[in-house]
Parts: sequence; C-alpha cells; structure tokens
Amino acid sequence: MLTIGITGEVGSGKSFIAEYIHKNVHSILLLADDIGREVSSPKGACYDKIINAFGAADREKLADIIFHNEEKKKLLEAIIHPVVMAYIKSVIDENTDNKGIIIVESAILFESGADKLCDETWFIYVDESVRRKRLKQSRNYSDEKIDAILANQKSYDYYLSKSDKIINNSNSENETIYQVGQILELHSFSVEYYSN
Repeated sequence: MLTIGITGEVGSGKSFIAEYIHKNVHSILLLADDIGREVSSPKGACYDKIINAFGAADREKLADIIFHNEEKKKLLEAIIHPVVMAYIKSVIDENTDNKGIIIVESAILFESGADKLCDETWFIYVDESVRRKRLKQSRNYSDEKIDAILANQKSYDYYLSKSDKIINNSNSENETIYQVGQILELHSFSVEYYSN
C-alpha cells in the first residue's frame, strides 16, 4: 500500500482531505490524534506513565500544561509519540502487500518522526485570513486564542522544505478536491474514485 502522510496547521482542513480520500479510495485512515487519545485513555499503554508524570491524564488539563511549558510538552511527547509511532508502523507493516492507500493524518507529522514511515508527505496550506475565519466559525475560537495558535506555528518554509506535495486549501472544496485528484492520478488511482 502507498502510505501518504498528511499534515497542516489547526484549521487547515487536513482532516477533511484525509477523510475525503478515505471515503473515495480503498484506504486505511490513521488519525494520529485519535491514536494518541486511545493510548492515553485509562486502558491505554501510556496512561500510567502520564499519571505518574503529570498527576492527571485529562486532555484539557494536559493541553494547558504543555502549552505554557516546553519541557512538560517534550516529556508528554516522549511518553506518547513512540507508542503512536509503533502502532502506525505495525499497521503499515501488516498491509505492505495490499492495494490502496494508508493515510497518516497528523498535525505533528514531521516533529513526531511519522513522516519517516510514509512514502509521500502532503502539507495542507491555508491563507492566514481564511484560517482565522474558519477557526472562528467552526470552533468558535476567540481572536486571542487564534493569535496564540498562530504565534506557535511553524513557518511555511519549514513545511515547504519537508513536504513532497503542497495542497492549497484556501479556496473552494472543489478546487481542493481537484488538487487531491491530480496527485492521486499520478499514483494511478482512477479519477472516478473522487468525482463528486
């Protein structure tokens, strides 16, 4: 199977694109955030380590802690990332000889090292003004919260230097889908799969 890593900043639409491919092409969808949530749950492989390190495993509390403390953030990542990566690798290994696509969707594809498990990486780009509008509408974020998110994001050049493909998701869904279709066609996935 072809393994495609999809990444982008909050509000870029990477989940929409990953799910669109999954619905229209024979594929396995791996959402790194969902896997991280699973391994951090009370029955998950990381739960006890997180409790020992932070005294809690509540996602909102952890998010607040690591947002303001880089050392704590690195500690949490050191606990969760290896387990998430091992899970993703096991799925890829189990499906090596199958046909279709494995989609790895992650906001921290490069930072976590998940890109090294992928045959190809896609960066989903969105103009800042469009992102601001989407985050306000879809998540009801305040301007202050959006400012804080944008201040912590990686630069466009960072993603450009690491990604194999760039998709501009600043305009209509149809324009985005067309770009996705063009790339999939390069890998011999028929255009009929992703017509509306």
